[in-house]
Amino acid sequence: MRIERKEPQMEHDVETMKAMYRTMYGYMLYETRNIAGIGEMLDDGFTLTHMTGMVQPKDEYIACIADGRLSYFSQDTEQIDVQLVDETHAILTGQTRVEAEVFGGSRHTWPLQLKFDMEKKNEQWLMMRAVASTY
Repeated sequence: MRIERKEPQMEHDVETMKAMYRTMYGYMLYETRNIAGIGEMLDDGFTLTHMTGMVQPKDEYIACIADGRLSYFSQDTEQIDVQLVDETHAILTGQTRVEAEVFGGSRHTWPLQLKFDMEKKNEQWLMMRAVASTY
């Protein structure tokens, strides 16, 4: 009996998720917003828990980016860590300095950490849930 090792696939999955994170920030930037692209990365049941504790479902979060209530002007990703839980679940933690205007506040740069629960569905990694904090 031959036992097939899964490491190459796992490494590929980790790199795929890291690329998703980087792409997501590119799609969120005010000048290059790609609402459809963001939507494809998020599961239909996605929620974002903001630093304030406010929880937004996918459609509301995307609408806030689309209409400028959440405006991101620049980003500098400093760290992305992916922990594989099993073949279809992972936790991605990204640390990015983000210049943004949030819900009518002034433009500011935050050290923003986003922790994502990731799930592989139909051979595609999706962001299921995110929790925002600072680092």
